Amino acid sequence: MKKIVAILSVTILAAASYGAVRSGIFQASAPEATSEGIPAVAVTKGPFEVTVHSIGALQAGSSAILSSPFDGKITRMIAEGTYVEPGEPVIWFDTTDDRLQLDEQEAQLALDKKDLEQAETEFEALKKQNAYQLDIERTKVEIARQALRDAEQTYEAEKTLFEQNISPEVKFEAARLDLMQSRLSLRNAQINLAKVEENLASNLRKQEQSVERQRLAVEKTERKVEERRERLESSVLTAQTPGEVNYMTMWRGGQRSKIAEGDQVWDDLALAEIPDTRKMLASVPVSELDVSKVAIGQSTLVELEAMPGQMFEGTVESKSILPVNNPNWGWERSENSREYEVLVRLATENPAFRPGMTARVKIVTYAEEEALQVPLEAIQEKDGARGVYVAGEGAPRWEPVTVAQSNDNFGVIAGNVKAGDPVLLLPPDAPDDLAEEPVTALQESEPEGRPTFAGPDGAPS
Repeated sequence: MKKIVAILSVTILAAASYGAVRSGIFQASAPEATSEGIPAVAVTKGPFEVTVHSIGALQAGSSAILSSPFDGKITRMIAEGTYVEPGEPVIWFDTTDDRLQLDEQEAQLALDKKDLEQAETEFEALKKQNAYQLDIERTKVEIARQALRDAEQTYEAEKTLFEQNISPEVKFEAARLDLMQSRLSLRNAQINLAKVEENLASNLRKQEQSVERQRLAVEKTERKVEERRERLESSVLTAQTPGEVNYMTMWRGGQRSKIAEGDQVWDDLALAEIPDTRKMLASVPVSELDVSKVAIGQSTLVELEAMPGQMFEGTVESKSILPVNNPNWGWERSENSREYEVLVRLATENPAFRPGMTARVKIVTYAEEEALQVPLEAIQEKDGARGVYVAGEGAPRWEPVTVAQSNDNFGVIAGNVKAGDPVLLLPPDAPDDLAEEPVTALQESEPEGRPTFAGPDGAPS
């Protein structure tokens, strides 16, 4: 039995050390042998975590793509990898032809505006001329109307005198003829007025149409000038976000190669990408067995291989709905691998962060500050129920417990036990030949030190 106690002591010590490394605290004291020679540990109360570990790579939270604004030739580019701030120029296009065309269009615009001004002047002059002519014709109509009124009065007077045999018939007949002539003169004056109004209105419409044509010509040339100016302004591509410039590739000579000065590119071709490194994400794979434990908003710790010993806090931002095989994760996976991408947003901004850096991530899927817990080895089964053997002065007593949560090393329990109670790590009737079993792999765990994280195969790395 002493041999059993010695081997198990080493095993449990290793398990406690490994659990402390994984959770960040030393959660169990070293076991002590009971009077029966069976090792026991005290029930503890304190912080407890269930975690998921993985290794992936950093990526920018967002990226800005610089695309060609038009078909053109690249004349200048800043060096790839240059860090730029928003608004800084990155790529320049040849604008020689555009500047020549802008000069021509601006000259044409000046001519069009002059023609418009002349057409508007002629239009205003025609309106005044028309108004003068209309006044003349309207005056003629009023004169004819007044002559008609006079003729009507004369006719009525001569008619009365003729009927009373005071005036001769010849005067009455002359008054009647004068009345008819006055009516005809008024009608002719009104007809002539209508014709003049129609002709003047037609001429005015023609001149107005000429003004409108000139105005449209000015607007058309103005649009061309504005488009040319916008093209010149867009001929220098500037950064929209801070970050390092990464140039894209294009087909050249039958193969893809990096965009370079002198290239003739087509409209809307992606030329450069600038990742915004102010907000970084860690992309990590999570197995189908663990992905259900991961939820958006869970807290994480991230360690970068390029910055050992430093821990960065983060938060789970998203997880993929379907399995993903991301080549940036850094190791080959089989086509049948069932891993899901989890994105963790780092809470810290650091200019040393770079996309592609290897990131070791610990996701805290469950946490409790004051958890009553024991090593998993202390939780036994008896008659189909789970419980612990509490050591005392006499024989160990059996206490049923419920296990609310568990991680690789400890279980959170509830029952008639309290912190400090010694619980056995083996049943009281453990067989003697247990000493002959090989020592568990827990003996090979790393010594205490900086936190480590599980690698893709689940083993600590």
